[in-house]
Amino acid sequence: MASNAVINAIYESLLQQPAGAAAFAEFSGDSVSAVATAVVTSTAFYQVEVNNLFLAYLNRSATTSEQEGFAQLLVQGATIETVQADILASDEFFADAGGNNTAFIHHLFVDVLNRQPISTELSSFVNDLNSLENGGTNAVTAREEVAYQVLTGAEGLMDRVEGYYVELLGRMPTSAELTAGQNFLEQGLSNPNFDDQAFIAALLSSAEFSNNVNAGITATPDGGFIVGDGVITFSGTGGFLKIDGSSVPLSTDPNKLLGGTVISGFVAGDTIDLTSVAFDGAGHVDLTAGNLLKITEGGVVYDLQLDPTQSFTSDFFHLTSDGAQGTDITENQTPCYFRGTLILTARGEVPIETLAIGDEVMTMSGQARPIKWIGRRSYNGRFVMGRKDILPVCIKAGALENSLPKRDLWISPNHAMYFEDGGVLIEAKDLVNGASIVQAESVERVEYFHIELKTHDVIIAEGALAESFIDDDSRFMFHNAHEYRALYPAAAMATAAQYCAPRLDGGYEVKAVRQRIAARAGLTSNEKTMTGNLRGFVDRITPRVIEGWAQNIDHPEAPVCLDIYAGGRLIGQVLANEHRADLEQAGMGSGRHSFAFMPAGVLFTPDAIEVRRSLDGAPLPPSACIEHALARVA
Repeated sequence: MASNAVINAIYESLLQQPAGAAAFAEFSGDSVSAVATAVVTSTAFYQVEVNNLFLAYLNRSATTSEQEGFAQLLVQGATIETVQADILASDEFFADAGGNNTAFIHHLFVDVLNRQPISTELSSFVNDLNSLENGGTNAVTAREEVAYQVLTGAEGLMDRVEGYYVELLGRMPTSAELTAGQNFLEQGLSNPNFDDQAFIAALLSSAEFSNNVNAGITATPDGGFIVGDGVITFSGTGGFLKIDGSSVPLSTDPNKLLGGTVISGFVAGDTIDLTSVAFDGAGHVDLTAGNLLKITEGGVVYDLQLDPTQSFTSDFFHLTSDGAQGTDITENQTPCYFRGTLILTARGEVPIETLAIGDEVMTMSGQARPIKWIGRRSYNGRFVMGRKDILPVCIKAGALENSLPKRDLWISPNHAMYFEDGGVLIEAKDLVNGASIVQAESVERVEYFHIELKTHDVIIAEGALAESFIDDDSRFMFHNAHEYRALYPAAAMATAAQYCAPRLDGGYEVKAVRQRIAARAGLTSNEKTMTGNLRGFVDRITPRVIEGWAQNIDHPEAPVCLDIYAGGRLIGQVLANEHRADLEQAGMGSGRHSFAFMPAGVLFTPDAIEVRRSLDGAPLPPSACIEHALARVA
């Protein structure tokens, strides 16, 4: 029998909304399989799926009539692959792709298989399209046939199996599961008993899915919270905590959620739903000292106290709509990069997603220039796994200069930064050093915005100098490329790009910039960067985390790179550039000098740990508290 927790998890997974009392009553006493089958074959699910496909392929939501029309086709027995092919074959997708068969095949492979076609595939499918059209087949019908071939080929089926496992079970399938899933979906092309809906229902009916749900939070609103000095404990993963100001007691401070009650064990896969805090796309969430989570929505800051002893090193917190009127909080090690980057404009710094054509942005010269066009492209995380040409690069706060960028700056790998010392543009991928500039290995979703001015120029993003968009035969990669053609029908096709500065991927200038950035991170030394005296302490050593702070006295805002040793063996590196309020309050500049290192799979005793500066091996001493603890053990 399906518990209310499992019913709710099925609703969250398929309908992107929590199950209400009516759903619990409807499915009372039913098996998990019966609930999963009913929901996955419902009109509501089909409408959600159609909207997701529109977002993925057309970069917009489906209209009500489009949702209803395609959902009706699915109700009548059409396969999900058929609906996908219809959307991909549309004139809208064709125009967005570039308006010709070659560009269509290219975008079809990128959007469906997450890769570019090889030359033989490209020519073969283009020939198929041309042959169909020359034989009298309607162009849209011809594109449908080709799209269906790609979707139902072995690679397309395997990609879908992987996607379902990641979305529903939170993991990749084993090779045996991948093969079995591919065979299952292949049968479903002709037998509705083995279609996508049946496969989804099977995963939701698995013991693994129920176990993930049942391993969640140990206290629920119905069971009552311990408020004030109490603790709410999540165990396992998949927990769901709903915080409603009307039913959960708050402190005298209305913005201090749960009266300051500590939430322990919150990990990836868990969700906290703030039902009475309206979701704001421009909002953000920040983990501050003492694991106090600050949620900013609609200009109001709410505090949520997480377990101060829990380590969230390398973790990211995300805000999303809960599907109703509230806000969901989730946490994992895959950052989202789509909104919030601050661009300097004539009216101050504003989030990039709020800018519009005609708004004026400040350039490096100090001149305010109007925006001509804003390119947008976005991808679901499962579609960009392993794609180094798409996965974003993070330029960490202070990596380039003192307090530049002001905050971590996430950009696409081919987006270039401008460096005044050499007067050159260098792409982010060519700056990656693994410490102060890193590339993400995976994401939940990536969304890029790129600002175009009348001519190529340098604008200011998070205080750092970054290029504006220039069409070097790359406009087609944006999902709204058709918008430019509609706005500027007389504009000439892209010609040789006229860059505002030399754009380099090698040579002396690039090497010099990389050396300077590495020196700031403490990875190397050069004649302009003296070693400087090191101050700081190792404050905490546990089997899960090594924490402390470090600062170069002579270069106080340069992040310090540290080597971590266990028993004389190097087990990793960490950059001391995280913010700690107590350091800032103590007058140590920006306060961005703390670090937290999680030793994955390494066994050690606290007295075996050494932390040294990477640049010269200077040791970082243990704090008095650590020394006292070690003395007691000795």
